[in-house]
Amino acid sequence: VDRTPDPFGFPTQTGVTGGTLVESAAVTPTGYNTSVAIVAGPGAQYRVDGAGDWTSASGTLVPGQSIQIRHTSTTTSGGYTKTYVKVGGVTGNFTTRTR
Repeated sequence: VDRTPDPFGFPTQTGVTGGTLVESAAVTPTGYNTSVAIVAGPGAQYRVDGAGDWTSASGTLVPGQSIQIRHTSTTTSGGYTKTYVKVGGVTGNFTTRTR
């Protein structure tokens, strides 16, 4: 049983509007073969397989499922916001930079 996904992350988005909810691209973590815990970091919400409600509550991901994260971008011009989600203890970061 392998409960540790390979390292993963979400592509950085630049030129976003300040003070808005920004959704990441969906990614499908690999390298594990059983269900694992999902834990959202401060200020982050996630959803699984592009369906259902966004949540910050702990959950579960099974092999082959994708995950997407979102956060509110900073209101500072040229500033950045960085949040994360942990899948099986492996941290995936998502960063946005405002215009």
